[in-house]
Amino acid sequence: MAEYANNLLTTYNNNTNYVDCAKVCKTDCLSFTYDPETKECKTFSKMFCRNYTVTKSPNILMFAKMDRELKNSPADCSEVNTNIYCSGIYRITPTPGVSFDVYCDMDTANGPWTVIQNRQNGDEEFYRPWSDYKTGFGNLRGNFWLGNDAIHHLTSTESILRIELVTWLGDAAYAQYSSFRVENETEKYRLTISGFSGDVSRNNMAVHNGMSFSTYDRDNDRSSGHCAQYGGWWYNGCYDANLNGAEYMSGEGTNIAEVNSSADIDISVMTADIAFDGEPLAELSSTTQDKLRNMTS
Repeated sequence: MAEYANNLLTTYNNNTNYVDCAKVCKTDCLSFTYDPETKECKTFSKMFCRNYTVTKSPNILMFAKMDRELKNSPADCSEVNTNIYCSGIYRITPTPGVSFDVYCDMDTANGPWTVIQNRQNGDEEFYRPWSDYKTGFGNLRGNFWLGNDAIHHLTSTESILRIELVTWLGDAAYAQYSSFRVENETEKYRLTISGFSGDVSRNNMAVHNGMSFSTYDRDNDRSSGHCAQYGGWWYNGCYDANLNGAEYMSGEGTNIAEVNSSADIDISVMTADIAFDGEPLAELSSTTQDKLRNMTS
């Protein structure tokens, strides 16, 4: 466990079982190990992550505290120490008096990221009214939209967005934007996005820049029809990107909840991720399921 050597707090011997070990994991302790053979207990100031495996002894039991309340409430995930904490749900305070839970992705490059949307499969309905998109819906550990109010608070300071797309065949592409902002409800959650880069062939979010958010019960697009019949998004007339669109989990077909064929991914997207970085470097990503998420770094 060399990776955690510098985070070792205390070593206890002759503990009857792991319950006794848990009792000594207090204030600064985030994780502990217990060896049933030697009865040795070690406490650590760093959280054990799921992707870590013990190589020294397969008999060592590893535990991490479930309470992830941080001592100082961060403004976004970029302020969560990746040397101590793992990917998971944390409470943030982006503006004074406004706090809410978010999923922090500590594993994606250039993170940590504050995830604002995630679509892993078709279990969660994204064809929803304005009120649902305003407050957010779903499960932070699965399919969800964080909520337009929350996204507004997160992007009230300079932010970066990255979108990563992965198809059912494993083809991947990404788009990144150096400036990302969503206004408040009075402004109809108007989107400001610019500074495109990435390996997709075209900036598919350009047509959505400056647009208000629309849902099936709140038509704010520029079309003579009603674009939000496809989902909830910053529709223009109608869209080049529609990552909250109809579910796309069949593994077949085209033009469903995708970033358009011009993104060099012209088959159905399996995963779509939207990630937000609270510092001048944010990302938007999509991957091989139906997930859209926004993360703050």
